[in-house]
Amino acid sequence: KDGYELIAGERRFRAFKLLGQKTITARVLEASDNASAVLALVENLQRTDLNPVEEALGVASLMRDFNLTQEAVADRLGKPRASIANLVRLLSLDREIQGYLGKGQLSTGHAKVLLGLENQAHRVQLARLVIEKGLSVRATEAEVKKLAATKKGERKQAVQTVVADVQKRLASHFATPVSVVRKGTKGSISIPFGSDDELARLLEKIGIKL
Repeated sequence: KDGYELIAGERRFRAFKLLGQKTITARVLEASDNASAVLALVENLQRTDLNPVEEALGVASLMRDFNLTQEAVADRLGKPRASIANLVRLLSLDREIQGYLGKGQLSTGHAKVLLGLENQAHRVQLARLVIEKGLSVRATEAEVKKLAATKKGERKQAVQTVVADVQKRLASHFATPVSVVRKGTKGSISIPFGSDDELARLLEKIGIKL
């Protein structure tokens, strides 16, 4: 008795009125307030002028406010679940990078590559470099690999420094050359001795008496 409520298609409806059209093809259905909200949000997310961040926020809203899984959202939007998962991941990026995405200065391809960096500060630095130099997605991948190699080298150098320090302190403690070998998270400590008396001295240092 109160007529109909428009759930989705307001702009098309307005366009028909401006054109003087008297009728418009429509789908009439019964829907609860919750179902209406979901349908309206899904309709909004299917617009072509949304930037990736707006789309990601919409997807997150569907999942949070209506308790929908990524699979359910993918089904309603007609997209692969992987696409929905990638959209949601965009929201874990720094706000500055999200701003670049929203303005079209970075593509979702760039964002996906940047997500490969765990350090937020490194992500922002690389995002700025991408914009400054106009780097392609492939060039950005190369920069990420270069940065990862640098960090790996730094970690290796740090481990070698620690091992050398431990070896020096052990040699000083036992008053004899000591070899510390590390492979990954494992390794070995070798303490050579030249006689039974030296062995006894070393054992005594450890707290073991023959």
